[in-house]
Amino acid sequence: MDTMVVDVSVEVVLLARLLGVPTVVMAQPGHRDDEPHALAFRAASTIIAPWPQGVLQLEHLRPVQDKVVYTGGISRFEGRERMSAEAGRSGVLLLAGAGGSAVSRDAVEEAVRASGRDWTSLGTGAGSVWSDDPWDALCRAEVVVSWAGQNAIADLAAAGVTAVVVPQERPFDEQVSTARALEANELAVVRASWPDAADWPAVLDRAAELDPDWSRWQVAGAARRAAEAIEAVAAGDNARGGR
Repeated sequence: MDTMVVDVSVEVVLLARLLGVPTVVMAQPGHRDDEPHALAFRAASTIIAPWPQGVLQLEHLRPVQDKVVYTGGISRFEGRERMSAEAGRSGVLLLAGAGGSAVSRDAVEEAVRASGRDWTSLGTGAGSVWSDDPWDALCRAEVVVSWAGQNAIADLAAAGVTAVVVPQERPFDEQVSTARALEANELAVVRASWPDAADWPAVLDRAAELDPDWSRWQVAGAARRAAEAIEAVAAGDNARGGR
């Protein structure tokens, strides 16, 4: 084995290194400055940060900055053709992730009734249904309501949507960290928690008026940059900081 790509797991990083296998670690936002995570980052050959350089100021990556490759957001929809602007966008899409949520089905239904708009819910939980391919729904929606996971944000960027982002609770506040970056860069309307039903019309109106420059999330070429970083480790090259 030339190299191993590890998604966060400290134990797997250390096992691979004890076996003499170079590792590439996928970083996540949030507060990961505890000693186990710091040890994994020190042991890694390269760290891939799947977001643009400069949008997230993460203290836990500063000591290993020379190993970090910023790829931009990695989306499976990169390069996929969007629905033409002439066809128009309408309604609200709730893009609910599979990682768990504090938002109940009742809360969503109250928001639907109060908003005066048609809603579609995809994902898991909160009354959503699963879709293998949500691309058309992303492209048709006037506003997308989403949690703040890395995959979801990269997909929003790929589709060029206007969005309301509601970060969900995670052990290291990774979604809160990402949501703050989106708000600071004027890429989405961010709410710390699910808004009250009466607030939804104003929240959606504000989102619909946004003109986010999602190119700043650097989805184009992100998967290729990640693959090149992994191949470099496999070839025995030192990591070089990315975009």
